[in-house]
Amino acid sequence: GSERPMGLPVTEFTYAFTTPEEYLNWVPEASARPDDLAVTIPAMYEALQNVYAHNAEGSVLMATPSSLSPPTRHHQLFRDVPPFADNATLAAAVSGRLDEMQGHYFRGVR
Repeated sequence: GSERPMGLPVTEFTYAFTTPEEYLNWVPEASARPDDLAVTIPAMYEALQNVYAHNAEGSVLMATPSSLSPPTRHHQLFRDVPPFADNATLAAAVSGRLDEMQGHYFRGVR
């Protein structure tokens, strides 16, 4: 395996190198969902805006369902940041969909 200079995959960080909307470019048409642009992407950007507004990029990880266990010193986007902090259903739906979109991305860049 390759080393991870940042300690975790870059996709774990809220200042990741790929924005949520960019993942849509890798989702095959057959796997696209109407909620991607109506719910998933807007919720992701709302949460990320909350992170950036509080200068918390260094202490909040994405932590999707397939993520490595994040270090305890970090908060988790889908657990601790609005709109997900108060809506577990939305958090599960969006984090699960982000996992799927990242899977398409990873398969596409190999």
